[in-house]
Amino acid sequence: FQVRESRQKFGLLPRLGNLNQYVHLILRSLSHLPNLHNEDQLSLKVALYELIGNAIEHGCARITYHQKQELMFQENDYFSYVDKICESKEEWIQVEVDYDDTRVTVILEDGGEGFDPARVPDPVQDPNASQLSGRGIFLVRMNVDSLSYNDKGNQVTFVKKLQKAEVKQA
Repeated sequence: FQVRESRQKFGLLPRLGNLNQYVHLILRSLSHLPNLHNEDQLSLKVALYELIGNAIEHGCARITYHQKQELMFQENDYFSYVDKICESKEEWIQVEVDYDDTRVTVILEDGGEGFDPARVPDPVQDPNASQLSGRGIFLVRMNVDSLSYNDKGNQVTFVKKLQKAEVKQA
């Protein structure tokens, strides 16, 4: 028995404190895929942590990259600070996971104002632009096969191609 294709939709409360659980839940839903190797799982984990975290911080809590930089030095517990902002809103992060035996596609959408991904500095081109901005998106790009945003910038889609399964012959 093998599930070859499926689509799942998740609604996530925007809480940084729940980030580990969210990533684990999504990865567990993919764990039965025959072509999902350890490297694929690690790549998906990196992408999910970064993009769900961004949706919570920047989308739901509406914290800009510049505010984040200041808050990281001011707040003793940045995660609790962000979660407190999100608790006052009735927003959810929508996550759609679509997969077959060749690839995993994830679409994340938050209710935020969005952003222009072209304005996020590339840490390779400009390593001194910012210590906190752009590095996560760059890391995601290194771990997935495609990454794109809608025009508003509050929805991101990424695709991770899976390695071919080895055919075992008797």
